Amino acid sequence: MNVTEAPTAVPPIIRFFAALYFFATGSYQRTIGESLNIAICQQSASNAITEVTRAIFQVLGNEWIKFPRTIQEINRVKGRSMQATRFPGIVGAIDCTHIAILAPTDEEHNYVNRKGFHSKNVQMVVLNQHYIIFFA
Repeated sequence: MNVTEAPTAVPPIIRFFAALYFFATGSYQRTIGESLNIAICQQSASNAITEVTRAIFQVLGNEWIKFPRTIQEINRVKGRSMQATRFPGIVGAIDCTHIAILAPTDEEHNYVNRKGFHSKNVQMVVLNQHYIIFFA
C-alpha cells in the first residue's frame, strides 16, 4: 500500500481495516468511517477498497483465482458440480452485484444503474466449493 507524508493522508493501517470491514460486511462505503470511528469519506473508503483489492490480487490472484484450463480440470470441476447440484455440465456459478458509489464528476451518467443510483458492477464466478475462479 502506498505510504504518503501528506498531513491529511489516511494511514495504510486505517485504509486496510476500512477495506477489510467492507469485505466482511458489504456495508455502504459511506458508513465505513462512521462504523469504525475513523473520519474517512466515501471516496477515501473507495480508494482504500480498490488499493487493498489490487494488492490482494497481485499477491494471491495467480495462485488462488484460476479458471480451469485443461480438459481434465474442466471435467473434474463438472464432476464435482454434478455431485453437489445434480446439474450436468456446470463449470461455475456467476453472479453480479452493484456497489453503490458517489456520483463521479467525469461521465457521471455512465455510472447510473437501472435502479437510478450510482454504482459499479462487480462480477464473480465461483465453483461449488466456494473457490473464486474469476473476478471483474
